[in-house]
Amino acid sequence: MSRVSLEKEAQAGQWQQMLNDIQTAAGSGDTTVIHLFGSVFGGTGASGVPTLGQLLKNWLKDQGVSSVQVQASLLLPYFDFDGVADDETGVHAESRNFQLNTDAALQYLSTSGEACFDRVYLIGSDIKARYGFSIGGVSQSNAAHLVELLAVLGMRHRPQGGNAYAHVLSRANPQQINWEDLPDDEVVGEAMARGARFAVAWRNNISREIDDAQKISIRSFLAGAPWARRFFDPTGSTSGRSGRPNVRDKEQLSVQSSINQYVDTLLQWLNQITTNLGSGFKQDLFTASLLVPANDFVNDLHKIVRGKARPNGNGASDTIEAVKVKIDQLPDDAVTHTGMAGLADCLWEHVS
Repeated sequence: MSRVSLEKEAQAGQWQQMLNDIQTAAGSGDTTVIHLFGSVFGGTGASGVPTLGQLLKNWLKDQGVSSVQVQASLLLPYFDFDGVADDETGVHAESRNFQLNTDAALQYLSTSGEACFDRVYLIGSDIKARYGFSIGGVSQSNAAHLVELLAVLGMRHRPQGGNAYAHVLSRANPQQINWEDLPDDEVVGEAMARGARFAVAWRNNISREIDDAQKISIRSFLAGAPWARRFFDPTGSTSGRSGRPNVRDKEQLSVQSSINQYVDTLLQWLNQITTNLGSGFKQDLFTASLLVPANDFVNDLHKIVRGKARPNGNGASDTIEAVKVKIDQLPDDAVTHTGMAGLADCLWEHVS
């Protein structure tokens, strides 16, 4: 990677597009941040990420661009492998070398890191998750990990003065993580809590009602789901005279499918970061067993989020049915979009 010439790469392809975007953003007058992610304990990230950072910093200097910050969240060891390779495996990472690789990478960063990055975030865990052995590529499908979320949150950090180069993060309880341990936890906690409640409400209730609407008459559907009149034509007409689409319209069902795929991915990610923790480690963020697609209708929302980010209110009334009633009673000017997208938008606004 160190042999890559950004001057040549900038002439065509994805490099050209990215570098042009960087120059355009830098020309706006605001500070532009390039934030890289990678491990430093094995695999290509250990050397690839610092090399890429150095290439970008050198290119920015050659272009006379001084308003761009190159940052990196670098992952220290947080998992181990189960199983080992055999003689036929070829080039691969070995967990027994993770600590040695980390020591070498950190020594390099301590002496030469400022040539690669303007700011570094180092994130790892002494309580290791365990993954099955893989040489990488399509055979590697590791569950998401909380450390990766923390690494991403480095993007939100805006240091208040000073020129500190490296940043580290710790938790209050050695055996547990709470919302207070997350950077910018007030904003992050509210957003993640809303996302979890939205995903459960949509996938395990709202979308199921939409599915039922495909099997019964529109009149019967609306009798049990009066809130749906706000988003879909109440007569079942396809003419669009009401300004609302038919709940059975193919384009609308395609939008529903896309939203289903999004919330399935979100639920999978939330479930993994709250269960893939390592032996003896706990979390007080979510009830992981509720972050899955359910076989039956789900109504209760109160138990999904735990700890500080759980919305205030009476648990008995914190239900999806209560959200539907709220949506049904909204004034007309509060429902600005119709169809599946409008329904999802409105649910997002009122599920918190």
